[in-house]
Amino acid sequence: MLISEVLSDPGIGNVATVNPLRRIERLVCDIEQASPGIGVDTVEELQECVLGLKSELSEEQRLQIWKLSYRIWNTCVDIANSIQQQQPPGRAAVDSSAEYHARLRQIASEMLFLAGAVGSIRSSTLKMATFFLRSGTTWHKIRNYKSAAGCFERATEIVSRDNVFSSIGTREEQQFMFDLCLARSRTAWEMSHKALASSLLGRARGFLQDSLERYQELADVYLLYGKSLLALQDSESKAESVKYVEQAYEICSEALKGSCKSKSEEQTVTSQKLTILRYIAAGQLQNGNFEGVLKCVSVLKGSSDHPSTSFLAFKALLGLSRFEEAEEELIALISHDKAAVEVCLSALTFLIEETTQQLDVAKKAFFVLLSRFSSTTDVCASIIEKLLKQASPADPMSRKRVEVALSIATDDRVLKRFSACAGPRLHNPLLHCRKELESMHALLWNCGSDFFQAKDYPTAIRLFEAAMHYLPAEEETTMRAKALRVLCLCYLGLLQYDRAAEYVDAAEKLEPNVSCSFLKFKICLQINDEVGAANQVSKMIKCADFEPEYLTLASHEAVACKNIKVAVSALSNMLVMISSNSRPPAGTKEVTVFRNLIFLALQDLKCQDEAVKYLKQARQRLLETGAETFLGSGSSAEKEASWFAGCAWNQGLAAAKTQDWKTCEELFACASDFYALLSDTAENLQSLETSLLLTVAALLMICNESDTEKLKLATVYMEKCRKVHASLLLKSPTFASTDFYMNLLAFDLKGKMKEYKEQLEIMYRCASLPGFKPDYFFKMAMHACNGDGSNTEVPIAAFKSCLNLLLSSAAPDYKRAAIIMRKLIVLSDQRNKDGPEVLKLYREAKHMLLGLQNGVYPSEEIQWLVSTAWNRAALQVKLSRLPGAEQWMNIALELLSHAPAMEPQRQGMVDSLNEVMKQKQGHVDLMEE
Repeated sequence: MLISEVLSDPGIGNVATVNPLRRIERLVCDIEQASPGIGVDTVEELQECVLGLKSELSEEQRLQIWKLSYRIWNTCVDIANSIQQQQPPGRAAVDSSAEYHARLRQIASEMLFLAGAVGSIRSSTLKMATFFLRSGTTWHKIRNYKSAAGCFERATEIVSRDNVFSSIGTREEQQFMFDLCLARSRTAWEMSHKALASSLLGRARGFLQDSLERYQELADVYLLYGKSLLALQDSESKAESVKYVEQAYEICSEALKGSCKSKSEEQTVTSQKLTILRYIAAGQLQNGNFEGVLKCVSVLKGSSDHPSTSFLAFKALLGLSRFEEAEEELIALISHDKAAVEVCLSALTFLIEETTQQLDVAKKAFFVLLSRFSSTTDVCASIIEKLLKQASPADPMSRKRVEVALSIATDDRVLKRFSACAGPRLHNPLLHCRKELESMHALLWNCGSDFFQAKDYPTAIRLFEAAMHYLPAEEETTMRAKALRVLCLCYLGLLQYDRAAEYVDAAEKLEPNVSCSFLKFKICLQINDEVGAANQVSKMIKCADFEPEYLTLASHEAVACKNIKVAVSALSNMLVMISSNSRPPAGTKEVTVFRNLIFLALQDLKCQDEAVKYLKQARQRLLETGAETFLGSGSSAEKEASWFAGCAWNQGLAAAKTQDWKTCEELFACASDFYALLSDTAENLQSLETSLLLTVAALLMICNESDTEKLKLATVYMEKCRKVHASLLLKSPTFASTDFYMNLLAFDLKGKMKEYKEQLEIMYRCASLPGFKPDYFFKMAMHACNGDGSNTEVPIAAFKSCLNLLLSSAAPDYKRAAIIMRKLIVLSDQRNKDGPEVLKLYREAKHMLLGLQNGVYPSEEIQWLVSTAWNRAALQVKLSRLPGAEQWMNIALELLSHAPAMEPQRQGMVDSLNEVMKQKQGHVDLMEE
């Protein structure tokens, strides 16, 4: 808030002391003594005192305030001089001292305004307005545009009040009004009030009054606004910029008509006018008005010889596709002795970026430019960069750019410029061009890499060869060897193996390393030289810079060429070296070699046995050396263990399909050892448990009751499996389904170990498991039957459990029930031929058939039951066991009712039964006698 506004506010009381003028005078003395290091407290106190002054003052007090105001103003002049000396040239001060300086100027202005005009002197009003104008200018310099605008508005109000300047007479007053309009306009422009800024410039034109300096200053302001708009990117600003610059041109034209008093002044204004005309042309160029540009150029050519004229004409003609004329203007620009190298480069760059049709013209102009600026090399790097920047392998038009860039880069005139730059740094007299030398190499090399990635090998070769011309001396050997190796790769891509071999041989002479051996290995693979490839692998291993990754690359190359035997042979030799600790390659891990060997062997069906062999060896080395020694530590070790476990798992499944149970057991045991090294996630624990179960299953397939060692080993694996299963159940109860398979294997294991009591316990425990199916009991019974036959208790108990569970289901499988019933009868017969247990089973079968429809129970099984029951009766008759015979005959006849196909035999069977009954009765009568 301005001080006068504060004084006019009725809500603010008088805060001044009893004698405010004395206090202000004391503060002014303090400010004069402290200048330029004024304290903030002093400024604040002075402002407070000024706020406390009364609006009604005597003539003497007004005069005193005028004097104090001038003393403050003079102090401000000293402060301004001090700030100007301390701040860097061309940079506005925005620190606290500059702000206090502006505040002091405004305080002085406010004091002068408060005192008012002394007497009726018109200059008093002008002085007050001038103080506000200069205070606003000070605020503007420190970018406080809001305060600056306030001061300018106060100055405008002062001169506009009571029509003080209604009839301007003095030159000083004219100059003041002109300066005020320009100052207000500049501030309004900075605050983005373009309409106000333009209006104020129009007012300033009314105060020119044939003053050449004002004409020039006003033209400069119009030009400044036009240039600032021209720098913006939007089309509206660019179009508006031309209007401002044209106003500047019009003002200069007016000045030439009557404001120039001498020839020198006329020349000055003419020069300014031509400069403005060049900006008009630039504005028209930005707006795409190429014909307008040429009109301006026509005037400029008749009045001056400025290099920018050709530059503007060149761009406009190029925009109109008048290429021959554009070429003439480009050559004229480059040949102009005053044209800076930057301007010439800009024109060349524009030509290269805008069209590919005129690249030959660009090449011609480049060599003209090169001959003119013979001491610089950055021209070459700049043009090559522009040519290759837009060169894309996917764009057919890019080839022309590459061709021109290559012709420039390999030209003798260019190479001669750079020859001095390639020397050693310590003795190089042209150190400034080293950067351009390295830049040329990088540009050509990177572009060559792009074409190499796109498999455009002929173009890539030319770019790499051109890049070899720009190698620094101290790095020439290394970089040249690298370039030769890359050229070898290019010729490999072109299937020119002889040329590729020449380049890699040359690279090896300069810098023998593992990369050269690897490239030779690739060449040998391509020409099917198995012996040579194996030798190169051996050489790679012996190189000082050998890394294990090269083995992975070699294995991929060998697989791609379907020449696995070579890689496997070489890697196996290296494995022997590592295992025996006889000069193992530095940095090569044993586990890496194993992994690559197994990976390679798995790619060839003829080498599957080799893969299994190395998996077994890897497991053996793991057990011998320990996990940390063999695999390492951290996440990499876990990745290795996971890879080996998965590989052993897959090979174990393959062996199971071919029923190679011995190999299957070894591979699943190998998988379990590696799975055991992984983190205890549910997924890893489940994989470990499954691999252990499959190991036990494979062992049980290859061992019998006499293989004590294998049975003990199976027991160990089973115990491990139980522990893993317990850990799994803690994580989630959903893994309980594995209980079935684990109990089935344990049941089979106990059977082979003839621990029948434990078998029965396992079976009874399974019966309590939720979801245990009859099929599981059936499998247990069948496993128990596969023994030597000495134990019938276990299979009978298993079959009975299976039958009970089967018949209790909603839809029993009577085909399976028939099979079980026959198995039970056969096993019970083994224990006691035709004993009560057998008879009980027949009766159970009879009860099972009751109520069943024909065909539900297999008819052949019913016939078997009838036939075997009748045969058992016949045996009893032969042995004269008539009561037993009668029982079996009755069972057979009862079962016969469920076998329609045997119904014709019923009468004979009934007659036989009656005969047996008669014989039995005869025996009874004989006994009674």
